Amino acid sequence: MLRRFGQMLRRNEQMLRRIDPMLRTFGSMLGKIGPMLRTFDQMPRRFGQMLGKIGPMLRTFGQMSRRFGQMLRRDEQMLRTIDQMSRRFDQLLGRDEQMLRTFCSSLLSNGKCLLTVKMPL
Repeated sequence: MLRRFGQMLRRNEQMLRRIDPMLRTFGSMLGKIGPMLRTFDQMPRRFGQMLGKIGPMLRTFGQMSRRFGQMLRRDEQMLRTIDQMSRRFDQLLGRDEQMLRTFCSSLLSNGKCLLTVKMPL
C-alpha cells in the first residue's frame, strides 16, 4: 500500500510539473491580454475626444463660409451701387455736354463764339 501511495505521489508530482509550465504560459498570456484590453478600452474615449475637437472645427468652418457669403453679398451690393453711380455720372456729363452745345450754338448763331471747350473722352 505504501508502494502504491508512493507511486501516486510521484504521478501527482509529474502531473504538477507538467501543469506548472502550462499555468505559467497561461499567466503570461493573461499578462499580455490585460494591456491589450486596456488599449481597447481607451480607444473609444480617444475617438470621442477626437470627435469633440472636430466638432468645433467644423462649426468654425461653417461660420467662416457664412461670413464669406455675407462679404460676397456686400461686395455685390457695393458693385451695383458703384455701377449706378457711374451711370448717373455719365448722364450728368451728357446733360452738361448738351448744355454746352446749346450754349455754343446760341453764341454761334450770334456770330460771337469765342469759347473753346475741350472735353476728355
